[in-house]
Amino acid sequence: MQDVSPVEACATLDALDALDYPALDVLVVDTSSSPAAWEPVAEHCARLGPRFRFFHLGCHAAARRAALNFALEETSAGAEVIGTLEAGCAVHAAWLRRTAPLLSRPGLGFVQGAWTTPGPDAPGFERFAAASRPVTLPAAAVTMRPSLALIRAEALRLAGGWTESAADQHAELGLRLQRQGWEAVQMVEPLGCPLPPADLPAWEKAQAAAVRSDLDLLRRHADVLLNPLHPGLSPAQRWHLLGQMLPAFTDLLWLASSGFALIATLLLLPLRDASVLPASPLLLASLALMGGRALVALGQARPGARLLAVLASLAAMPLRGVTLGQALLGRGTWRAAWPARLPALLGVALLLSVLLAGGAALPWALALALLGLPGLAALLVGRLPRGPLTAPQGRYGLASARRISGSAF
Repeated sequence: MQDVSPVEACATLDALDALDYPALDVLVVDTSSSPAAWEPVAEHCARLGPRFRFFHLGCHAAARRAALNFALEETSAGAEVIGTLEAGCAVHAAWLRRTAPLLSRPGLGFVQGAWTTPGPDAPGFERFAAASRPVTLPAAAVTMRPSLALIRAEALRLAGGWTESAADQHAELGLRLQRQGWEAVQMVEPLGCPLPPADLPAWEKAQAAAVRSDLDLLRRHADVLLNPLHPGLSPAQRWHLLGQMLPAFTDLLWLASSGFALIATLLLLPLRDASVLPASPLLLASLALMGGRALVALGQARPGARLLAVLASLAAMPLRGVTLGQALLGRGTWRAAWPARLPALLGVALLLSVLLAGGAALPWALALALLGLPGLAALLVGRLPRGPLTAPQGRYGLASARRISGSAF
Protein backbone atom coordinates (compact mmCIF):
# COMPACT_ATOMS: atom_id res chain seq x y z
CA MET A 1 0.00 0.00 0.00
CA GLN A 2 1.15 3.55 -0.67
CA ASP A 3 0.07 6.67 1.24
CA VAL A 4 -3.39 5.25 1.81
CA SER A 5 -5.76 6.30 4.54
CA PRO A 6 -5.23 4.03 7.56
CA VAL A 7 -9.00 3.79 7.94
CA GLU A 8 -9.31 2.28 4.45
CA ALA A 9 -6.41 -0.12 4.95
CA CYS A 10 -7.69 -1.31 8.34
CA ALA A 11 -11.17 -1.83 6.90
CA THR A 12 -9.71 -4.16 4.28
CA LEU A 13 -7.75 -6.05 6.95
CA ASP A 14 -10.92 -6.47 9.02
CA ALA A 15 -12.69 -7.85 5.96
CA LEU A 16 -9.89 -10.36 5.47
CA ASP A 17 -10.04 -11.34 9.12
CA ALA A 18 -13.76 -12.08 8.68
CA LEU A 19 -13.28 -14.35 5.64
CA ASP A 20 -14.95 -17.72 5.91
CA TYR A 21 -11.73 -19.63 5.23
CA PRO A 22 -9.59 -21.61 7.67
CA ALA A 23 -6.01 -21.37 6.37
CA LEU A 24 -5.09 -17.78 5.75
CA ASP A 25 -1.87 -15.77 5.99
CA VAL A 26 -1.97 -12.05 5.19
CA LEU A 27 1.07 -9.99 4.18
CA VAL A 28 0.81 -6.21 4.00
CA VAL A 29 3.65 -4.50 2.15
CA ASP A 30 3.80 -0.73 2.62
CA THR A 31 5.68 1.91 0.62
CA SER A 32 4.13 5.02 2.20
CA SER A 33 6.19 8.15 2.73
CA SER A 34 4.63 9.20 6.04
CA PRO A 35 4.69 7.20 9.29
CA ALA A 36 1.22 8.58 9.97
CA ALA A 37 -0.03 6.51 7.04
CA TRP A 38 1.52 3.15 7.89
CA GLU A 39 2.09 3.02 11.67
CA PRO A 40 -1.64 2.66 12.52
CA VAL A 41 -1.88 -0.15 9.97
CA ALA A 42 1.12 -1.94 11.47
CA GLU A 43 -0.46 -1.67 14.92
CA HIS A 44 -3.76 -3.01 13.57
CA CYS A 45 -1.97 -6.01 12.05
CA ALA A 46 -0.43 -6.73 15.45
CA ARG A 47 -3.86 -6.61 17.08
CA LEU A 48 -5.31 -9.02 14.51
CA GLY A 49 -2.77 -11.69 15.41
CA PRO A 50 0.12 -13.67 13.90
CA ARG A 51 -1.72 -14.39 10.64
CA PHE A 52 -1.23 -10.73 9.69
CA ARG A 53 2.32 -9.62 8.93
CA PHE A 54 3.31 -6.05 8.11
CA PHE A 55 6.37 -4.85 6.15
CA HIS A 56 7.46 -1.27 5.45
CA LEU A 57 9.88 -1.04 2.50
CA GLY A 58 10.35 2.72 2.23
CA CYS A 59 8.83 5.15 -0.22
CA HIS A 60 11.29 5.12 -3.14
CA ALA A 61 10.11 4.04 -6.59
CA ALA A 62 12.20 0.86 -6.67
CA ALA A 63 10.54 -0.38 -3.47
CA ARG A 64 7.09 0.26 -4.90
CA ARG A 65 7.89 -1.69 -8.06
CA ALA A 66 9.37 -4.56 -6.05
CA ALA A 67 6.64 -4.77 -3.40
CA LEU A 68 4.78 -7.73 -4.92
CA ASN A 69 7.91 -9.80 -5.50
CA PHE A 70 9.10 -8.99 -1.98
CA ALA A 71 5.84 -10.33 -0.62
CA LEU A 72 6.22 -13.43 -2.78
CA GLU A 73 9.63 -14.09 -1.23
CA GLU A 74 8.14 -13.72 2.26
CA THR A 75 5.28 -16.09 1.45
CA SER A 76 5.39 -19.51 3.05
CA ALA A 77 6.89 -22.19 0.83
CA GLY A 78 3.85 -24.33 1.55
CA ALA A 79 1.39 -21.82 0.13
CA GLU A 80 -0.42 -23.20 -2.88
CA VAL A 81 -2.49 -20.16 -3.84
CA ILE A 82 -1.64 -16.46 -3.68
CA GLY A 83 -4.12 -13.63 -3.92
CA THR A 84 -3.92 -9.87 -4.29
CA LEU A 85 -6.21 -7.16 -3.04
CA GLU A 86 -6.07 -3.36 -3.05
CA ALA A 87 -6.32 -1.55 0.25
CA GLY A 88 -9.77 -0.10 0.64
CA CYS A 89 -11.40 -2.99 -1.21
CA ALA A 90 -14.34 -4.64 0.53
CA VAL A 91 -14.64 -8.41 0.09
CA HIS A 92 -17.48 -10.81 0.73
CA ALA A 93 -16.91 -13.23 3.59
CA ALA A 94 -17.36 -16.15 1.17
CA TRP A 95 -14.83 -14.89 -1.41
CA LEU A 96 -12.17 -17.55 -0.83
CA ARG A 97 -14.57 -20.35 0.02
CA ARG A 98 -16.32 -19.90 -3.34
CA THR A 99 -13.33 -19.21 -5.58
CA ALA A 100 -10.32 -21.06 -4.16
CA PRO A 101 -11.68 -24.58 -4.83
CA LEU A 102 -11.60 -23.80 -8.55
CA LEU A 103 -7.81 -23.92 -8.44
CA SER A 104 -7.93 -27.63 -7.61
CA ARG A 105 -8.45 -28.11 -11.35
CA PRO A 106 -5.14 -29.05 -13.00
CA GLY A 107 -3.84 -26.49 -15.46
CA LEU A 108 -5.76 -23.54 -14.03
CA GLY A 109 -3.31 -20.68 -13.46
CA PHE A 110 -5.48 -17.99 -11.89
CA VAL A 111 -9.03 -16.96 -11.09
CA GLN A 112 -10.12 -13.35 -11.43
CA GLY A 113 -12.98 -12.30 -9.20
CA ALA A 114 -15.77 -9.98 -10.29
CA TRP A 115 -16.53 -6.63 -8.68
CA THR A 116 -19.88 -5.60 -7.33
CA THR A 117 -21.67 -2.63 -8.85
CA PRO A 118 -23.18 0.28 -6.91
CA GLY A 119 -26.91 0.35 -6.44
CA PRO A 120 -29.34 2.94 -7.79
CA ASP A 121 -29.05 4.98 -4.59
CA ALA A 122 -25.28 5.42 -4.97
CA PRO A 123 -23.92 8.85 -6.02
CA GLY A 124 -24.03 9.48 -9.76
CA PHE A 125 -20.24 9.65 -10.16
CA GLU A 126 -19.79 6.34 -8.34
CA ARG A 127 -22.26 4.66 -10.73
CA PHE A 128 -20.51 6.34 -13.66
CA ALA A 129 -17.08 5.03 -12.58
CA ALA A 130 -18.48 1.51 -12.28
CA ALA A 131 -20.16 1.77 -15.69
CA SER A 132 -16.83 2.72 -17.29
CA ARG A 133 -15.48 -0.74 -16.42
CA PRO A 134 -16.35 -3.46 -18.96
CA VAL A 135 -18.79 -6.07 -17.74
CA THR A 136 -17.03 -9.18 -16.41
CA LEU A 137 -18.13 -12.20 -18.40
CA PRO A 138 -16.46 -15.57 -19.00
CA ALA A 139 -14.02 -15.07 -21.86
CA ALA A 140 -11.39 -16.99 -23.78
CA ALA A 141 -8.73 -14.68 -22.31
CA VAL A 142 -8.88 -13.11 -18.85
CA THR A 143 -7.25 -9.88 -17.71
CA MET A 144 -5.76 -10.11 -14.24
CA ARG A 145 -6.61 -7.18 -11.97
CA PRO A 146 -4.94 -5.92 -8.77
CA SER A 147 -7.96 -6.91 -6.68
CA LEU A 148 -9.69 -10.29 -6.22
CA ALA A 149 -7.10 -12.27 -8.19
CA LEU A 150 -6.20 -15.78 -6.95
CA ILE A 151 -3.05 -17.24 -8.52
CA ARG A 152 -1.67 -20.76 -8.38
CA ALA A 153 1.63 -20.38 -6.51
CA GLU A 154 3.32 -22.99 -8.71
CA ALA A 155 2.43 -21.03 -11.85
CA LEU A 156 3.55 -17.73 -10.32
CA ARG A 157 6.92 -19.09 -9.24
CA LEU A 158 7.55 -20.88 -12.55
CA ALA A 159 6.83 -17.59 -14.32
CA GLY A 160 9.46 -15.84 -12.20
CA GLY A 161 7.02 -13.64 -10.27
CA TRP A 162 5.84 -10.21 -11.36
CA THR A 163 7.65 -8.11 -13.97
CA GLU A 164 8.66 -5.04 -12.00
CA SER A 165 9.17 -2.83 -15.05
CA ALA A 166 5.67 -3.50 -16.43
CA ALA A 167 3.18 -0.65 -16.47
CA ASP A 168 0.56 -2.98 -14.94
CA GLN A 169 2.24 -5.90 -13.22
CA HIS A 170 -0.98 -7.86 -12.80
CA ALA A 171 -2.18 -7.56 -16.40
CA GLU A 172 1.28 -8.49 -17.66
CA LEU A 173 1.48 -11.53 -15.39
CA GLY A 174 -1.98 -12.68 -16.47
CA LEU A 175 -1.06 -12.51 -20.15
CA ARG A 176 2.29 -14.20 -19.52
CA LEU A 177 0.65 -17.10 -17.68
CA GLN A 178 -1.91 -17.60 -20.44
CA ARG A 179 0.69 -17.63 -23.21
CA GLN A 180 2.63 -20.20 -21.18
CA GLY A 181 -0.38 -22.49 -21.39
CA TRP A 182 -2.11 -21.89 -18.07
CA GLU A 183 -5.87 -21.51 -18.14
CA ALA A 184 -7.70 -18.63 -16.50
CA VAL A 185 -11.24 -18.21 -15.19
CA GLN A 186 -13.24 -15.00 -14.93
CA MET A 187 -15.78 -15.23 -12.13
CA VAL A 188 -19.23 -13.78 -12.78
CA GLU A 189 -20.51 -13.68 -9.20
CA PRO A 190 -19.41 -10.37 -7.59
CA LEU A 191 -17.60 -10.98 -4.31
CA GLY A 192 -15.80 -7.70 -3.70
CA CYS A 193 -15.87 -4.00 -4.40
CA PRO A 194 -12.93 -1.58 -4.73
CA LEU A 195 -13.32 2.07 -3.79
CA PRO A 196 -14.39 4.17 -6.77
CA PRO A 197 -12.36 7.20 -7.89
CA ALA A 198 -13.02 10.19 -5.69
CA ASP A 199 -13.34 12.69 -8.52
CA LEU A 200 -12.89 13.23 -12.25
CA PRO A 201 -9.08 13.73 -12.12
CA ALA A 202 -8.71 10.41 -10.27
CA TRP A 203 -10.87 8.67 -12.87
CA GLU A 204 -8.87 10.29 -15.69
CA LYS A 205 -5.64 9.13 -14.07
CA ALA A 206 -6.93 5.55 -14.07
CA GLN A 207 -7.99 5.83 -17.72
CA ALA A 208 -4.56 7.11 -18.74
CA ALA A 209 -2.87 4.31 -16.78
CA ALA A 210 -5.04 1.75 -18.59
CA VAL A 211 -3.91 3.09 -21.98
CA ARG A 212 -0.25 2.94 -20.99
CA SER A 213 -0.77 -0.58 -19.68
CA ASP A 214 -2.34 -1.74 -22.96
CA LEU A 215 0.50 -0.26 -24.99
CA ASP A 216 3.08 -1.80 -22.66
CA LEU A 217 1.45 -5.22 -23.07
CA LEU A 218 1.39 -4.80 -26.84
CA ARG A 219 5.09 -3.96 -26.91
CA ARG A 220 6.13 -6.77 -24.58
CA HIS A 221 3.97 -9.45 -26.18
CA ALA A 222 3.75 -8.27 -29.79
CA ASP A 223 5.09 -11.62 -31.00
CA VAL A 224 2.09 -13.51 -29.69
CA LEU A 225 -0.56 -10.78 -29.97
CA LEU A 226 0.13 -9.72 -33.56
CA ASN A 227 1.13 -13.07 -35.04
CA PRO A 228 -2.03 -15.13 -35.72
CA LEU A 229 0.10 -18.27 -36.16
CA HIS A 230 1.86 -18.03 -32.79
CA PRO A 231 0.91 -21.03 -30.61
CA GLY A 232 1.14 -19.06 -27.37
CA LEU A 233 -2.49 -17.92 -27.59
CA SER A 234 -5.57 -19.33 -29.24
CA PRO A 235 -7.29 -17.16 -31.89
CA ALA A 236 -10.13 -16.47 -29.45
CA GLN A 237 -7.71 -15.36 -26.73
CA ARG A 238 -5.76 -13.18 -29.14
CA TRP A 239 -8.79 -11.36 -30.51
CA HIS A 240 -10.27 -10.89 -27.07
CA LEU A 241 -7.10 -9.23 -25.77
CA LEU A 242 -6.64 -7.10 -28.90
CA GLY A 243 -10.28 -6.09 -28.69
CA GLN A 244 -9.61 -4.54 -25.28
CA MET A 245 -6.73 -2.50 -26.74
CA LEU A 246 -8.34 -1.26 -29.95
CA PRO A 247 -10.56 1.48 -28.41
CA ALA A 248 -7.47 3.50 -27.47
CA PHE A 249 -6.36 3.49 -31.11
CA THR A 250 -9.87 4.60 -32.09
CA ASP A 251 -9.44 7.50 -29.68
CA LEU A 252 -6.14 8.37 -31.36
CA LEU A 253 -7.94 8.44 -34.73
CA TRP A 254 -10.48 10.82 -33.20
CA LEU A 255 -7.60 13.02 -32.05
CA ALA A 256 -6.09 13.04 -35.54
CA SER A 257 -9.48 13.75 -37.18
CA SER A 258 -10.14 16.60 -34.77
CA GLY A 259 -6.74 18.14 -35.45
CA PHE A 260 -7.29 17.86 -39.19
CA ALA A 261 -10.72 19.48 -38.85
CA LEU A 262 -9.29 22.43 -36.95
CA ILE A 263 -6.55 23.00 -39.53
CA ALA A 264 -8.97 22.66 -42.45
CA THR A 265 -11.35 25.16 -40.87
CA LEU A 266 -8.59 27.76 -41.05
CA LEU A 267 -8.94 27.60 -44.85
CA LEU A 268 -12.26 29.38 -44.49
CA LEU A 269 -10.57 32.48 -43.13
CA PRO A 270 -9.05 33.60 -46.46
CA LEU A 271 -11.38 31.73 -48.86
CA ARG A 272 -14.84 31.88 -47.22
CA ASP A 273 -15.81 29.00 -49.52
CA ALA A 274 -17.14 25.80 -47.93
CA SER A 275 -16.64 23.80 -51.12
CA VAL A 276 -12.92 23.55 -50.43
CA LEU A 277 -13.63 21.60 -47.23
CA PRO A 278 -13.80 17.76 -47.37
CA ALA A 279 -17.14 17.75 -45.57
CA SER A 280 -18.42 14.33 -46.70
CA PRO A 281 -15.28 12.32 -45.78
CA LEU A 282 -15.04 14.04 -42.40
CA LEU A 283 -18.73 13.53 -41.70
CA LEU A 284 -18.47 9.81 -42.50
CA ALA A 285 -15.34 9.49 -40.36
CA SER A 286 -17.05 11.30 -37.47
CA LEU A 287 -20.10 9.06 -37.67
CA ALA A 288 -17.92 5.95 -37.78
CA LEU A 289 -15.77 7.02 -34.82
CA MET A 290 -18.60 8.17 -32.56
CA GLY A 291 -20.95 5.36 -33.56
CA GLY A 292 -18.30 2.67 -33.23
CA ARG A 293 -17.23 3.93 -29.81
CA ALA A 294 -20.83 4.00 -28.60
CA LEU A 295 -21.56 0.50 -29.94
CA VAL A 296 -18.47 -0.95 -28.22
CA ALA A 297 -19.52 0.69 -24.94
CA LEU A 298 -23.06 -0.67 -25.29
CA GLY A 299 -21.73 -4.17 -25.97
CA GLN A 300 -19.57 -4.10 -22.83
CA ALA A 301 -22.08 -2.34 -20.56
CA ARG A 302 -23.97 -3.84 -17.68
CA PRO A 303 -27.76 -3.91 -17.85
CA GLY A 304 -29.12 -0.68 -16.48
CA ALA A 305 -25.86 1.20 -17.00
CA ARG A 306 -25.71 1.50 -20.78
CA LEU A 307 -26.23 5.26 -20.92
CA LEU A 308 -23.50 5.84 -18.34
CA ALA A 309 -21.21 3.44 -20.21
CA VAL A 310 -21.61 5.42 -23.45
CA LEU A 311 -21.06 8.66 -21.53
CA ALA A 312 -17.85 7.28 -19.98
CA SER A 313 -16.63 5.98 -23.33
CA LEU A 314 -17.06 9.34 -25.03
CA ALA A 315 -15.72 11.38 -22.10
CA ALA A 316 -12.49 9.36 -22.07
CA MET A 317 -11.71 9.80 -25.79
CA PRO A 318 -9.67 13.05 -25.60
CA LEU A 319 -7.63 11.85 -22.66
CA ARG A 320 -7.01 8.34 -24.01
CA GLY A 321 -6.14 9.62 -27.49
CA VAL A 322 -3.61 12.12 -26.13
CA THR A 323 -2.15 9.53 -23.74
CA LEU A 324 -1.64 6.98 -26.51
CA GLY A 325 -0.20 9.58 -28.87
CA GLN A 326 2.33 10.76 -26.31
CA ALA A 327 3.24 7.18 -25.39
CA LEU A 328 3.85 6.29 -29.04
CA LEU A 329 5.99 9.37 -29.47
CA GLY A 330 7.95 8.63 -26.30
CA ARG A 331 6.85 11.85 -24.62
CA GLY A 332 6.05 12.37 -20.95
CA THR A 333 2.71 11.93 -19.26
CA TRP A 334 -0.32 13.80 -20.56
CA ARG A 335 -1.27 17.23 -19.35
CA ALA A 336 -4.84 17.76 -18.21
CA ALA A 337 -5.23 20.96 -20.29
CA TRP A 338 -4.55 19.13 -23.54
CA PRO A 339 -7.62 16.86 -23.57
CA ALA A 340 -9.84 19.56 -22.12
CA ARG A 341 -9.08 22.23 -24.71
CA LEU A 342 -9.54 20.26 -27.93
CA PRO A 343 -13.37 19.88 -27.76
CA ALA A 344 -13.64 23.59 -26.95
CA LEU A 345 -11.54 24.43 -30.01
CA LEU A 346 -13.85 22.27 -32.12
CA GLY A 347 -16.80 24.31 -30.87
CA VAL A 348 -15.05 27.54 -31.87
CA ALA A 349 -14.30 26.06 -35.30
CA LEU A 350 -17.96 25.08 -35.71
CA LEU A 351 -19.17 28.63 -35.03
CA LEU A 352 -16.46 30.08 -37.23
CA SER A 353 -17.37 27.87 -40.20
CA VAL A 354 -21.06 28.76 -39.99
CA LEU A 355 -20.37 32.48 -39.64
CA LEU A 356 -17.96 32.58 -42.57
CA ALA A 357 -19.66 30.23 -45.02
CA GLY A 358 -23.30 30.20 -43.93
CA GLY A 359 -25.57 27.31 -44.89
CA ALA A 360 -23.02 25.82 -47.26
CA ALA A 361 -20.90 24.87 -44.26
CA LEU A 362 -23.65 22.94 -42.45
CA PRO A 363 -22.29 19.45 -43.36
CA TRP A 364 -18.88 20.54 -42.12
CA ALA A 365 -20.43 22.02 -38.97
CA LEU A 366 -22.29 18.75 -38.35
CA ALA A 367 -19.03 16.82 -38.59
CA LEU A 368 -17.42 19.23 -36.10
CA ALA A 369 -20.39 18.82 -33.78
CA LEU A 370 -20.00 15.03 -33.83
CA LEU A 371 -16.30 15.32 -33.14
CA GLY A 372 -17.11 17.59 -30.21
CA LEU A 373 -19.39 15.06 -28.47
CA PRO A 374 -16.56 13.84 -26.17
CA GLY A 375 -16.24 17.38 -24.84
CA LEU A 376 -19.94 17.52 -24.06
CA ALA A 377 -19.72 14.12 -22.38
CA ALA A 378 -16.80 15.28 -20.23
CA LEU A 379 -18.80 18.36 -19.23
CA LEU A 380 -21.72 16.19 -18.13
CA VAL A 381 -19.42 13.87 -16.18
CA GLY A 382 -17.96 16.82 -14.32
CA ARG A 383 -21.44 17.70 -13.04
CA LEU A 384 -22.31 14.26 -11.68
CA PRO A 385 -22.84 14.20 -7.88
CA ARG A 386 -20.08 12.63 -5.83
CA GLY A 387 -20.16 10.76 -2.57
CA PRO A 388 -17.83 11.18 0.44
CA LEU A 389 -15.21 8.77 -0.88
CA THR A 390 -11.45 8.85 -1.25
CA ALA A 391 -9.69 7.38 -4.24
CA PRO A 392 -7.25 4.47 -3.96
CA GLN A 393 -3.73 5.32 -5.06
CA GLY A 394 -2.28 2.04 -6.25
CA ARG A 395 -2.48 0.16 -2.95
CA TYR A 396 -1.66 -3.49 -2.72
CA GLY A 397 -1.93 -6.16 -0.11
CA LEU A 398 -0.66 -9.70 -0.61
CA ALA A 399 -1.57 -12.81 1.31
CA SER A 400 -1.19 -16.54 0.99
CA ALA A 401 -2.67 -19.70 2.40
CA ARG A 402 -1.86 -23.36 2.73
CA ARG A 403 -4.61 -25.08 0.88
CA ILE A 404 -7.06 -27.11 2.91
CA SER A 405 -10.11 -26.85 0.71
CA GLY A 406 -8.87 -23.88 -1.25
CA SER A 407 -6.54 -20.95 -0.74
CA ALA A 408 -6.40 -17.34 0.22
CA PHE A 409 -5.64 -13.69 -0.21
